[in-house]
Amino acid sequence: MTTKPFAHAIVDDKGLPGLRIDGGLVVAHTHLYSALARGMPPAVPVPGSFLEILQRVWWRLDRALDRDSLAASARWGLAEAVGRGATCVIDHHESPAFIEGSLDVIADAMQDLGVRGVVAYGITARNFGTEEWRAGLAENLRFLKTNRRPLVRGLVGIHATFTLPDQALREAAQLARDFGVGLHVHVAEDKMDADALPRLAAADALVPGSVFAHGVHAKPSEVQQAAERGVWWVHNPRSNAMNRVGFAELSAAGERVALGTDGMDGDMLAEARAAMQLSNATGHSLDPLARLRAGQALALALFGELDDATELSYAPPSPLHAGNVGGHLLFGHPRVSAVQVAGRRIAVDRAVLAEEVQPQAARLWQIMAPLQPEPEHGLLLQRLQS
Repeated sequence: MTTKPFAHAIVDDKGLPGLRIDGGLVVAHTHLYSALARGMPPAVPVPGSFLEILQRVWWRLDRALDRDSLAASARWGLAEAVGRGATCVIDHHESPAFIEGSLDVIADAMQDLGVRGVVAYGITARNFGTEEWRAGLAENLRFLKTNRRPLVRGLVGIHATFTLPDQALREAAQLARDFGVGLHVHVAEDKMDADALPRLAAADALVPGSVFAHGVHAKPSEVQQAAERGVWWVHNPRSNAMNRVGFAELSAAGERVALGTDGMDGDMLAEARAAMQLSNATGHSLDPLARLRAGQALALALFGELDDATELSYAPPSPLHAGNVGGHLLFGHPRVSAVQVAGRRIAVDRAVLAEEVQPQAARLWQIMAPLQPEPEHGLLLQRLQS
């Protein structure tokens, strides 16, 4: 990768000092459908494990989504990410009650706002078995065949291997290869999914250009093998810490490790800061700016060219040069002043948008409230295959 500084000093059009990140900030893995979850009533009883967090929170939320609530979630999540400097957002989506057409809703929000985006529907069998994962696969196929949006690309989504039979993994991988795209998958996020890499490898699903999120419980040899096959890994340190699943030590993938927020927000500088702090706290070592660069490299691979940039207002209180720009960028807390995508500056009035989406958040929570975890949730692979 390039050795030029990740960010450089500028004077903006008002004559004020700042920083510019050529190539912009890339959210390499997120869930826009969770953007309206902030402040929602907590699960009762309180989840005690990662599986229970999925069952009692996120797998109930995604079942409550419909077209209107998804549109509001996508618009808010994207606006928030742009407000924090993102120029490209790579989304992983699921809405079991609204599958067909769901990727268009997200893609339209991306194109309308003017931000680069990548979408995929995460196929799963956890609610309705074979019927469900086939419907998800059909949505990925439909989008890949029909999308003509200049700013949006598609991948083939897989929720996680522990919610799917091997046949689904094989068919998803073949679909991705047929269209010359990668997969977007949760991989070994928790110990219950520790066999994800062997299963994906056996299904010929180490597809070049794929995005493998998490990897907390993947073996270094597995991480390396996937990277050598052209897979990108995405580290989500804040989410992993919140879910108490551990720290993803992904150095075996070399430069093919980007950063994502896993739906928490769109703040990539906060994620980079957390990555460095948590790596130190757990006895590991990483370069947070290298992981932000990897996000840019991933976006470049997906779009072919980038005329994107993030500008931040910042008056340095001490000397700023190529060797210390990371310290200023991560700990000076500069404020985003402009975002440029494809040569065009974009912005959104989040105060106005907040008023528009709040009613949808309240309605989503109301729909979600009576939903109970389905009996199929969290089933072991053996039952999903039976």
